[in-house]
Amino acid sequence: MFSFGLEPDLRFAEAESGGVCFSVPPCPIGTKSLQIKSIGPADLDLEFSIPIFVIQGEKDFTTPTALARQYLESIKAPRKEFVLIKGGGHFAAFMRSDQFLQELVAGVRPLALAT
Repeated sequence: MFSFGLEPDLRFAEAESGGVCFSVPPCPIGTKSLQIKSIGPADLDLEFSIPIFVIQGEKDFTTPTALARQYLESIKAPRKEFVLIKGGGHFAAFMRSDQFLQELVAGVRPLALAT
């Protein structure tokens, strides 16, 4: 689990590991051994040979919009695009699936068809 520069909330980490343990027994994560590491864009890959799209809910509090934009701005790619799903949160792809599909068809599909 990564907090992207935010102070880690151990209650959330314990709840998340509990969810993993519930979903994937036997439990691969123990709350006693759970390690949280704060990372930033420089810790991630920064060079890509393919187009990169970040499609994110405008109200995503799990992955803050400013940090997602910062990461996209810091990478090198043949094409980069940042798209906000209006009114969407962290699960915008599911909760605003019509708008998410529109963005895929408008931005990603033409590139896929061109290859």
